[in-house]
Amino acid sequence: MKRKLVIIWTVLTITIILPNFTIAQCPPEGCPEGQVCTIFNECMNLYQFIDEAVIWGAGIIATLCVLMIILAGYQYITSSGNPEGIDKAKKTIEYAIGGLILLAVAYIIISILVPSR
Repeated sequence: MKRKLVIIWTVLTITIILPNFTIAQCPPEGCPEGQVCTIFNECMNLYQFIDEAVIWGAGIIATLCVLMIILAGYQYITSSGNPEGIDKAKKTIEYAIGGLILLAVAYIIISILVPSR
């Protein structure tokens, strides 16, 4: 458990610190007032940055949910009628679909609260 916590904190720390190094690569003319440079050398304000981060994050989470559904389907097929295996696969499918629903609701709420470009 402690190792997982260390890995999670390491990933979060890298995720927070890494964009700071890329800000130094801004266009030579600089960004307008109130905007910052992104990894792709584009100028964005905070709302646009949050919008892009939400889109990328939602895509990654949706992909993981679909992969979990595929994995659970394989688990269901290979359970050979074992009730425990079937129940485990069904729960995995339920949780993955629940994750997709939760992701959709969160995306809708964030798109309402954060103005887009």
